[in-house]
Amino acid sequence: MADFTTPSARIDAAVCNLLARIDNFADSDFETEAVGLKEDELELIVVRLIEEISDNLTGKLLGFYLQIIRQVEEGDKTWLNSPEDAF
Repeated sequence: MADFTTPSARIDAAVCNLLARIDNFADSDFETEAVGLKEDELELIVVRLIEEISDNLTGKLLGFYLQIIRQVEEGDKTWLNSPEDAF
């Protein structure tokens, strides 16, 4: 089992990237600037997204991402399946 008592730079970077992406997000359904998203609201959205991922984990989804990680580690940049196949 992994040791989750020590912070992970990868996880911290991924969460920071998600925060930045949402903070600058705009599409036809949602625009962060237009809704005046506050910092605490942004953090709560990220928390809820992480909870949603956790609540909906499946073996198929985990296996799909593990397959991608191992293919990339082996130098294979082509993804044979799509993430939609994992849901």
